[in-house]
Amino acid sequence: MNVWRDYMVSMGFGYKLGIDLPGEKRGMIPNAKFYDNAFKKWNPLSVISISIGQGEVNLTPLQIANLGATIANRGYYIAPHVVRSIQGKKLDKKYVEKHHTKGSLRAYQEVIAGMVSSVRGGTCAHAVHPGYSLAGKTGTAQNRGKDHSVFMGFAPVDTPKIAIAVYVENGGFGADYGVPIGSLMIEQYINGKLTPGDEARAAAVQKRHIAYSFKRPLSRADSLRLDSIKRVNTIRDSLKKVKEKQDLADAEKLKEAKARKEAEEKEKKKQPQNEPAIRVEPETTVKTEKKEKDKGGDKKEKEKEKNKDTRKENKEKPKVKENSKEQSKDKAKEQPKVKSKEQAKEKPKEQPKAKPKEQVKDKPKEQPKEKSKGQSNDKQKSKEKVNRAK
Repeated sequence: MNVWRDYMVSMGFGYKLGIDLPGEKRGMIPNAKFYDNAFKKWNPLSVISISIGQGEVNLTPLQIANLGATIANRGYYIAPHVVRSIQGKKLDKKYVEKHHTKGSLRAYQEVIAGMVSSVRGGTCAHAVHPGYSLAGKTGTAQNRGKDHSVFMGFAPVDTPKIAIAVYVENGGFGADYGVPIGSLMIEQYINGKLTPGDEARAAAVQKRHIAYSFKRPLSRADSLRLDSIKRVNTIRDSLKKVKEKQDLADAEKLKEAKARKEAEEKEKKKQPQNEPAIRVEPETTVKTEKKEKDKGGDKKEKEKEKNKDTRKENKEKPKVKENSKEQSKDKAKEQPKVKSKEQAKEKPKEQPKAKPKEQVKDKPKEQPKEKSKGQSNDKQKSKEKVNRAK
């Protein structure tokens, strides 16, 4: 079933051909899934009618004309278009590209032979023309009322120039209206005019009138049935509209919820950059304060140790020192500039005890030495004078 559908789709059925005019319809080519949903249980007898174009198959007149062009080209077609050329511009590629079907060349040749025989001695016999060969096929589209008249063909057979499809509503058999109208249009296109006999045929066709049979009056039961069907249809339509509105409202709500979530996520992402979280502030501040206190305590302890070392050095050094003033200045330079409260208290106690004693002791010891040296020098000088005098 699906293989048959693929063949039909390759010939341009079931989808829009892409003509450069608005309002094109796609038609309908069923597949296996369509029958599963429609009938649930089906067999080959359920689909045998589609082999001759009946049943669930729906085609447009444009698709039937395109089928005639595909057969005339022996297996390919070009998307139908009204504009043949544009001055100074090129046509779109889709109006030049060839679409090859899945049918073989031999299959198309056999189809053409059957269409030629239909013109020579079949339902298309009224389409014969002495100036060119024509291939055609009639059709009768079944209808609840009078059937529709259909004709499809192309000419000339060997060098095709035109493919045509004729569809006359309630025209009956294809040979009644489809064949004469189609054959006259082909002749006008190829020769540019009609022969006197064909002009008379065209005038006769114009005067013909299609009789549309009037419908019998409806009974009361039929009218009630139709009313109930209409009511059911209106209820279904209203329910569909309500569902559509609900679906739209739900979709809008979902969109709004998504937008809110996205906005909240963006705000959360922006918070740590601009404003840090509240929970983080006390931890960071406490840590920094502790670190600063620890650093200050370490500095004070180091200063205390240095002060102790200086005290020990001062005690160990000998009491007799030369140039005590200079040494005290050097020591003051070596000590750190930062002074704690304890150092300020200790220094005034140390200075009156150590330094004044050293100065007092140093002066009397230094003076006698200097005097003894002066006396020895005087004695030597006196001795030299005595010797000279002698």
